[in-house]
Amino acid sequence: MISPCGYYCQECPHYNESCEGCQAIQGKPFWVQYYDNKPCPIYTCAEQKGIEHCGLCGELPCHIWWELKDPSYSEEDHQEMIKKRVQRLKNLVPN
Repeated sequence: MISPCGYYCQECPHYNESCEGCQAIQGKPFWVQYYDNKPCPIYTCAEQKGIEHCGLCGELPCHIWWELKDPSYSEEDHQEMIKKRVQRLKNLVPN
């Protein structure tokens, strides 16, 4: 299972512990408590556009990706993670 932002749910330490994946929890992982309990903005955007994941969006990666940074990551780690997830999503899109 892959989230709209390109994370493999099974790789997440919270998967099955407190999360069933973004689709099942409608974009509300534990960390939304730090964002006024609103669904993840990446999840919300994909839902509004009617796409399964951001790899199907021509704006990938958009400003939301750059702004939504885990505070425990350095800027370099954040950029590397985005690069990895973008490539993962692009690999899902048929040519």
